[in-house]
Amino acid sequence: MSTVVTRAATDRFSRLVVWCVVAIACTTLALMLFWQFAAAPASALQFRFNPFGLLSLASLLSNLVAFVLILRLKDRSDSLMWFSIFLGSLVAWAFGDAIDRNQRQCQHAHRLLP
Repeated sequence: MSTVVTRAATDRFSRLVVWCVVAIACTTLALMLFWQFAAAPASALQFRFNPFGLLSLASLLSNLVAFVLILRLKDRSDSLMWFSIFLGSLVAWAFGDAIDRNQRQCQHAHRLLP
């Protein structure tokens, strides 16, 4: 009986930790986007295609597919939950890296102009 109660308490605590991490990540992302647009609204959306950005987009797509497949599993364990959090962080990193690669090339191009 105590094992079941302990397991249920652990599951609730793990879910709480996951929701806290997700809330902090979403708040941080929203604040970073707000700061980016407030600091330089004209140059915030100037992108140029960078072929190396395709590597980040491929990583984004593969990690998203793995994340969705894990979320669709019926059998959930703590290790799968933490692995899905890890995959979620990789998705966020790949998205940011793809955006950064395309913006960085645009910013360097402005330095070369007379």
